[in-house]
Amino acid sequence: QNNPVDCFGVGNPIKGFPRKSSILYNLTIVVCFFDRLKGLTEKRRQSFLVCTKNCTITVTFAKFEFIKKYVLTFAQSCITIYPNTARVTVSELISMYENTVYQSTKRKQMEKASVKFKQNPDAENRVLNIYPQMKYQSVLGFGSAFTDASAINFSKMSERTKNEFLKLYFDKKDGLGLNFCRTHINSCDFSADKYTYVAEGDKFLDSFDIAHDEQCIIPMIDAAKRVCDDELLLLCSPWSPPAFMKSNRNMLLGGRLKPEFYQAWGDYFAKYINAYKAHDIEFYALTVQNEPNATQTWESCRYTAAETAMFVRDYLYPSLQAAGLDTKILIWDHNKEHAFDWVDDMHKIPGAAELIDGVAFHWYSGGHFDALRMAHERNPDKLLIESEYCVGAKRGDMIASWDEAMQYAYDIIGNFNNYMNATIEWNMLLDDKGGPYHARLGPCKSMVHYFANDDEIKIGKIYYAMAHFSKFVQRGAVRIGCSVYDRNVHMTAFENPDGSIVAVMQNYGKDKKCTLRLDNFAADIKLDDDSISTIIIENRA
Repeated sequence: QNNPVDCFGVGNPIKGFPRKSSILYNLTIVVCFFDRLKGLTEKRRQSFLVCTKNCTITVTFAKFEFIKKYVLTFAQSCITIYPNTARVTVSELISMYENTVYQSTKRKQMEKASVKFKQNPDAENRVLNIYPQMKYQSVLGFGSAFTDASAINFSKMSERTKNEFLKLYFDKKDGLGLNFCRTHINSCDFSADKYTYVAEGDKFLDSFDIAHDEQCIIPMIDAAKRVCDDELLLLCSPWSPPAFMKSNRNMLLGGRLKPEFYQAWGDYFAKYINAYKAHDIEFYALTVQNEPNATQTWESCRYTAAETAMFVRDYLYPSLQAAGLDTKILIWDHNKEHAFDWVDDMHKIPGAAELIDGVAFHWYSGGHFDALRMAHERNPDKLLIESEYCVGAKRGDMIASWDEAMQYAYDIIGNFNNYMNATIEWNMLLDDKGGPYHARLGPCKSMVHYFANDDEIKIGKIYYAMAHFSKFVQRGAVRIGCSVYDRNVHMTAFENPDGSIVAVMQNYGKDKKCTLRLDNFAADIKLDDDSISTIIIENRA
């Protein structure tokens, strides 16, 4: 459009070369036969770069592969000089490279293959679409929980096994690359026994001391921080206040926080966070109460949405502010079916909604993905964080199956497609009996189990479900649009900060031959029966 030069003759860079005063608005470099670009003198090269200041550069290749690298080097020069205007987009480059695919099934885990995109704007039928132009929420990370049980098991390991475990969980190259984890305030069901940080009846909190956590939990978090490639973000949650603060005078079996202890309990949070801060461990966020809608046999405490809102507004938030803390506050921390209700109820308590930073949720009562979507639509600026999910276990059956891994992947995909920002699995490390635990009927499975008699760790299939996401989706990634052709195929996609695109696909049932389409390019891909697949489309610009 209004281009003073109709053609840039790559075959003969002297003829048709634009004058320094020319301004190009669109430029297509068509490489036909020769690699004359590398022969440009620096003077002519700089003249061309000035002319391409405002260009969108499209590179189209003919059949000669050997000249591509010279064109890319040339285009990259334009980007380097004018990074905010000139660009070569991923979709214009993906056809030139093999793109990596990892696929897992019951029989194989993280099997590596490659696919190549070809120009095919008319691809249709059995198509999986990726739409980078459609951008949604950002990703904070992936994680698991530093429970008391996990820390006790970790403390029993030899140094060799500890290093193996830490690499499996926190190393991005050889492990999961986890970077957003959870721990608990006071004891939980996956503690060896009940405990708090104050003496019974100490309403002024004069005896506050986290000596219990200094034995195992804090050393485990410290070890993880040293291996984690990213900043390790942490979320903390209470299962129950001390017994003397509750209506039933028991940390177990529900009960409610007595109104006369609202202030003390708000101060308790601040003391806990600052005590960890003294160990160089900071908390990104907290939840007000784990599972506030349940009376459990283990540590539990019930709240209504209104009680939560008033506690946050009048006690918790002021306590954090007085202690100089900016820890984010999340509500609910229970199953998805009521996530929207609690978000909606926050608006019924004047002055509460603006103090709440988001909603935490669990998976134990089914998908309810629409509840997450509506919670987001009601409060689009709030975080949605999956703070707990796991599968139960029977004695002698600790290692998670592929069917359970498929459940994990289905939930993670559905949650991300409905505005989730982060996902945190439950116990990081349980023993060969699915514990230790107390005050509950049975054990649970974790991604990795520790067999102390042999100083050995065993990996469950759910580990690989997490790997398909956490190894490849970077913190700060943005979910992008996608669509699928079959109800048995589930898919989510992301654009990473480095420009790469990651798509995770789950196939239930028989294997399927599909076409993966991105802009005007398409690649043939096979989804094996009952499989999880991840493709990484690198940004080569």
